[in-house]
Formats: sequence, structure tokens, C-alpha cells
Amino acid sequence: MLRCFPIGAAFSPDGRLVASQRENSISLWSLALGQEVAVLKGHAGTINGVAFSPDGNLVASAASDGTVRLWRAASFAEIEGRAAGAAGGRSRGREHLEEHP
Repeated sequence: MLRCFPIGAAFSPDGRLVASQRENSISLWSLALGQEVAVLKGHAGTINGVAFSPDGNLVASAASDGTVRLWRAASFAEIEGRAAGAAGGRSRGREHLEEHP
């Protein structure tokens, strides 16, 4: 059976990196080198989206396993993982957004 997954990609604000989603990991590509420079792993489910922060310092991903993960773009180190579906997690997030627009 052929398995197909949606492909998403995001360019860093400075245009140096491209983050592309795979089934449950993210490939970071250097445009200058024309090669993959890192693979970010940690999701158990299929990745639904990937993005860079506006300043280019972070890479964020969200997956079907209910997690959002953040990595430092310079070191490729994961800095935080959150279960979006955890008890109270969504409502706390909404309250936080309302308090901190």
C-alpha cells in the first residue's frame, strides 16, 4: 500500500533554511549548501504544520499526536514540547492569549 503524507515547508525569515515536514520529523535544509543539515525528531504522530518564528530563532511544529514542539534554529535543540490536548491545556492557552495579545 502506498502511503502519502501532506508536504509542508517553511522558509526562515533570512532565507538561509527551509524546514520541510516528513511523516513524523522535520528536515532542515541549508539553501547555501543545498543539503539537509538536521532532522528534528520527537513527534509520535504525523506532522500537520511547520513554521519559523518571525525572528527566525525558533522552528515550531504541530502533529496529530496532540503536541507542539519548539526547536532552536541555530542549534537544532528542542526547547519545549507541549501536549495540546492535555487536561486544561487548551483553555489555559486561550486565557494566556487573551491576557497577552
